[in-house]
Amino acid sequence: MLAVAPAGPVSEAELGRLGDLVESLMTGLQAEGMTGSEAERWEEVEPDLAAVLDSAIENVPPVARRLAAAQQRLGWLLRSARTGAEVEETAVDDLETVLECLLAYTEGLPVGADRSPSELLGWLAGTLGTSQAAIARMVGVSLRTLQRWLQGQARPGPGEAARIRRLARVVNEARFALTPEGVVAWLDRPTPHLDGLAPG
Repeated sequence: MLAVAPAGPVSEAELGRLGDLVESLMTGLQAEGMTGSEAERWEEVEPDLAAVLDSAIENVPPVARRLAAAQQRLGWLLRSARTGAEVEETAVDDLETVLECLLAYTEGLPVGADRSPSELLGWLAGTLGTSQAAIARMVGVSLRTLQRWLQGQARPGPGEAARIRRLARVVNEARFALTPEGVVAWLDRPTPHLDGLAPG
């Protein structure tokens, strides 16, 4: 049995191109309703969106489920030749979901499943603009241990690697709502939602 190579990340340029096509289709639906040309236009986009879905499954799993559901509904709706306000509204909603997924895919790439713990640690330091000592504290290890990981002299164990990945994903979400300094402060602050523990 041949091994299937994992799908690599999709470029930002390609994601932008697909986003423009999806947005154009959505704008047309909103302005003119179903005209009969939607299925043909969808078929221009669908194969490339399928490639994004394959990549999302490998690299940004949280995006994959929403994207798959929206693509499946859209394929059926736009090929069914059904009309009416309800059909158009559902199609527009799903196209908006696809756009959100493309954005979420782009935002999730820095902490995608293909990134090694060392890459994630480097990304954390650069994104937060904080010291290695602060990153070590967030991960729960000594500064020397962190430095050995970054220098390739040692590797995090499975539990440590999982914690690094969780931390990176939390930071990746928080960075869109807080400044880097705000993210660091939030990670250090105990919260009742975590039984009085700090998120980091």
